Amino acid sequence: MKWDLEHRRAVITGAANGIARATAHLLASDGARLVLVDLDADKLAITAEQCRKSGAEQVETFAADLTDGDAVHRLGEFVTSTMDGLDLLIPAAGIIGREPIVEMPDEHWDRIMNINVRAVFQLNRELLPLMADGGSVVLFSSDAGRRGSPGKAAYATSKAAIIGLARSIVGEVGRRQIRVNIVAPGFIDTRMNAETFAVKGDVLAEETPLGRNGRPEEVASVIAFLCSDAASFVNGAVVPINGGHYMAG
Repeated sequence: MKWDLEHRRAVITGAANGIARATAHLLASDGARLVLVDLDADKLAITAEQCRKSGAEQVETFAADLTDGDAVHRLGEFVTSTMDGLDLLIPAAGIIGREPIVEMPDEHWDRIMNINVRAVFQLNRELLPLMADGGSVVLFSSDAGRRGSPGKAAYATSKAAIIGLARSIVGEVGRRQIRVNIVAPGFIDTRMNAETFAVKGDVLAEETPLGRNGRPEEVASVIAFLCSDAASFVNGAVVPINGGHYMAG
């Protein structure tokens, strides 16, 4: 499905892989102007070239570690110089970790919080002042953030924190007609879930009412909808994308 995102200026982080890459491709085919961000410069360049071939009006790349606050500031300057502002912010970069709470070192907790929460906070702080009225922000939670996940306490906590962050920002930027929504993917076939899928991918698919696991493109389509004028009165929503695997609201 296509959405009218022509000329919209978007920043997408984590764009070298997975859901963020699929989102970049979809927005490119809708004619958006893109700033793609990732730590992996080589894979980022591949995504950028694919987006140009898909019809993006403009594609820029910014390779950086966004746990570095200076890099986030430089990204803001880069967006200003290349796009002269912003319409869409999609901070999709994130990591997962598996460690029982009683064995979890501080370094594990800190790394996940720095990437999944602190960097997202800093991106919003830096880029929201550049965003045009009527813009859209889509943040990433997960089913783990809504329900918890044994063995992944740091990850689940980070994704629960994103919901609180997003809904707080809603009250600060709403009068500018900037909408902030959250997607909460379930088991999607990405590199992040490769280890889980290798062990029990078939079981997870069987447990899902639709009888399969999700694809990155299926999350990207929801993100594109939330970025579009079709979602003009959707604000502060948490959208589960899990095929019905978890039925709790």
